[in-house]
Amino acid sequence: SPGSQGQSALQLANRWRAYGGSYGSPTYTLKSSICVVTGLIKSGSWGHLATLPSQCRPSKKLIFNLNNHAKTSRVDVETNGKISFIAGGRDHSWISLSGIQFSPGTQGQSALPLANRWRAYGGSYGSPTYTLKSGICVVTGLIKSGSWGHLATLPSQCRPSKKLIFNLNN
Repeated sequence: SPGSQGQSALQLANRWRAYGGSYGSPTYTLKSSICVVTGLIKSGSWGHLATLPSQCRPSKKLIFNLNNHAKTSRVDVETNGKISFIAGGRDHSWISLSGIQFSPGTQGQSALPLANRWRAYGGSYGSPTYTLKSGICVVTGLIKSGSWGHLATLPSQCRPSKKLIFNLNN
């Protein structure tokens, strides 16, 4: 959301600190039942980056594709709130946390209808779901073993008005 309304300081781990300057400090916001993390951090130990508070935690482990200068990085968010660097770019001693967005808990989640023999990865990643909150459709989950192309079908109330492209991990 624009401005800083409703933002709270994010608890950083392993000597990570705010990049500062015009990038400000890393924050989380819980608005309309969607948890949004933003900010640029620097100079810590790769691995555990930060921890979200209990009201802003996912119901299953989630994977995010985030920016590290000219490269992307895989960052996971666990059900205990732990935000961790897993793989990918880690140049220049910084990483952006902007792009972490999800609906915490299980309230309002519905099963995502999968196509072409795709199935839930399972385990700590749970099953793929969608949540419709205040006109925003949030899709989460990890799938495996299907045929490329058509992965899933969003229900009509969750479909965009135009074709969209997303940058995701594979």
